[in-house]
Amino acid sequence: MKVLVGVKRVVDPNVKVRVKADGSGVETANIKMAINPFCEIAVEQAVRMKEAGVVTEIVVVSVGLPQCQETLRTAMAMGADRGILVETDVDVQPLAVAKVMKAIIAKENPQLVIMGKQAVDNDCNQTGQMIAALMGWPQATHISKVEPAGDVANVTLAPALKSGDALIQGKPGILLALASQYGTNTLQTTRAVEAALDQLKPALQAQGITLYPAIHRPANFVERALTSLDQSLVIAAILILAVLYAFLRDWRSAFITFLAIPLSLLAATAVLERMGQSLNTMTLGGFAVALGVLVDDAIIGIENVLRRLGENEKNPTQRPRLEVIRDATLEVRGPVVYATLVVLAVF
Repeated sequence: MKVLVGVKRVVDPNVKVRVKADGSGVETANIKMAINPFCEIAVEQAVRMKEAGVVTEIVVVSVGLPQCQETLRTAMAMGADRGILVETDVDVQPLAVAKVMKAIIAKENPQLVIMGKQAVDNDCNQTGQMIAALMGWPQATHISKVEPAGDVANVTLAPALKSGDALIQGKPGILLALASQYGTNTLQTTRAVEAALDQLKPALQAQGITLYPAIHRPANFVERALTSLDQSLVIAAILILAVLYAFLRDWRSAFITFLAIPLSLLAATAVLERMGQSLNTMTLGGFAVALGVLVDDAIIGIENVLRRLGENEKNPTQRPRLEVIRDATLEVRGPVVYATLVVLAVF
């Protein structure tokens, strides 16, 4: 038996989506995409039937952009045998997809077509029914199990799992998941929710309801990351100070250069706060690149100052130290600034 399975590329359900500025839809640029979860379930059902010896070939079909190849690869990694991509840059509607599927069915001649219940991006739940109508085939919707028996099949209808159903400490419970809005502070949101739960706790306990606020607590990851960041900063500070001393061979000069690092970080953090931005993976990555440039520039400046001061001490007519330091700093300012601009242009 050959089975045809339709799969769709959608925004990853685990990613927080943003609405376009003009309100025309969801922003998909630079957003992680994935196979539609319900299409994934359809592929899993086909694979199970193949493992049971009922199905001989699984063909997955997707309609959309060239990037839908990733969706087909995911389905084939799950156990599908072949993939068919119908490329189009148009946002196709369910009826258009159904007509495309009808043409593919006429060519591939499958004995069974399995579709996901619905797509998580538009919740249409129409393509499967339209395919059946166009083909004049019988259909079964919202099924939880398929057991082919020759030319017929036994299908099991069952409700979907209730949203929030969970086992907590081995007992039936309800999992309440909250998602913060884009741009909100995870720590502040989590603590505000915990404060609200503390107020509700006496009333819930009176009804025999026990709260477990630590399960799936979003702030745990942030707090552990900050703790790890503190340790990493201490280790990095020691290593940087050792490297500076190895280059400069002078503790006083190394310490002066080292002070440029926290001062620069504080200034950058103040600017970010003033602009309403927060520390995240991107800004920390930028700090890491900037620190490398900063240490390099500081070493160049200090080395030139020390060299000019040494030459000044050997000169019979010595100039004031501050004047020598100023001139030595201005001497390397141009190359240092240009090198920094090159790094900014690249990154």
